[in-house]
Amino acid sequence: MHGFRNSVSCLFNLCESIDLSAVEEHWLFRDKLNLLSTAHAGFVGCNVRGMNRVLQTKIYVDRPFGGVGLLWR
Repeated sequence: MHGFRNSVSCLFNLCESIDLSAVEEHWLFRDKLNLLSTAHAGFVGCNVRGMNRVLQTKIYVDRPFGGVGLLWR
């Protein structure tokens, strides 16, 4: 995906014609993982993050990329 926010419109269009999608490189943090399930109203998703963030200080930890997920109808 090269980032969820960069590719959410492409993912929405893809979901119009498929029942299952695997995505990688969504770059979502723990507190934003629910965004993958909002890519298309007819889909639910689950995913894991590729980086961590200390929420109190907004300090990023690990590399600024990664994450994989599945979306299904």
